[in-house]
Amino acid sequence: MKNKLLRIAGVSVVALLVALAITTGCGKKKDTASSAPPPTQPHASPVKVVALLPLTGPAASYGQQMKTGIELATGTLDGVTVEYVDSKGKPAEAVAAANQFAANRGNTPTGFLVALSAVSKAVVPATERQSIPTVLTCVANPGTVQPSELVQQLFWTTDDFLPPVAEEIDRRHKKLAILTLTDDYGRACESTIKQNLDSCEIVLTETFPIGGGDVGAIATKVAATKPDAVFLGGFGPNFLALITQTKTRLPGADIYTSMDLGNPQVRKALGDAAEGIIFPALSPDLGIDLSGTIAELKEKATGDLGSPVYVAVCFYAHDGLLRLVKAVRGGDIAQPAAGEVIAGLPGGGLVLGIIRDGKPVKLHAKDH
Repeated sequence: MKNKLLRIAGVSVVALLVALAITTGCGKKKDTASSAPPPTQPHASPVKVVALLPLTGPAASYGQQMKTGIELATGTLDGVTVEYVDSKGKPAEAVAAANQFAANRGNTPTGFLVALSAVSKAVVPATERQSIPTVLTCVANPGTVQPSELVQQLFWTTDDFLPPVAEEIDRRHKKLAILTLTDDYGRACESTIKQNLDSCEIVLTETFPIGGGDVGAIATKVAATKPDAVFLGGFGPNFLALITQTKTRLPGADIYTSMDLGNPQVRKALGDAAEGIIFPALSPDLGIDLSGTIAELKEKATGDLGSPVYVAVCFYAHDGLLRLVKAVRGGDIAQPAAGEVIAGLPGGGLVLGIIRDGKPVKLHAKDH
């Protein structure tokens, strides 16, 4: 009987020790897991972005708008640093800077955000050779580069925003003069307008440099052909001067432009000469579709910029930065990133606008 009790007691003790061991082991395993540092999140991996923007020169107002959009996007991301490089809108300077950064980027994953058609066309071969993800913004010339796993053009093009302009001209006018910049953007504007006209006669096609030269002679030449409509495609000082001088010499003609009248700085520079000009715009630049994220970003951007925001340039740069960071971290550069805002605009956001009482508003039939 005594031996039996000892055996039972022994079994009980062993069982108790086993149970304690199991409980203690489980407890230690749980404590180890809870004390381990959380895994590094993909969105926090370090990324360097080189932004090649025209911060001085004829396109400086666009560069400043882009910089604001980039800073808005950077504020929503972890681990992202941006280095701004002033391309001055000159391809050779931009290529030299791109090569330098590409050669000295070290181990930090790097991407390039590049602005303007001519600059982008020159820079992309250098970034592709180094297998560096690159997003192009404020590049309106279609087919500036061939999209690839490394390169994406993220901006509306002349094929997007000029067909409605051409259709409006064709519907309302009989004679048209076309004035465009002597660069890829200007040539794209001219080609798109011509391709989308049906019955309107083109009485003059003329090009102009971005700055310098005698634009008064061009305006006089336009007036001699007596068009009832004039289209101007471009930007910069001569673009502004030609608008003013053409309106002076042809007060009865309607003026149409490329997207640039959406830029508040352009309207300010033109003053009264901007009145009545018809142009393509993104709806938020006309006070339409201003809700939710876009309204919040525009309000913040206005505060940061200290002047009205050009949504088409500012927010495309915002989206371009988000897309680029996603690509540098291994995502698909062809697909939108979380937080992009332009892609969500109804109907792509494209509308025709007109300047009325100094303000950009939607074009209506009553405006004709």
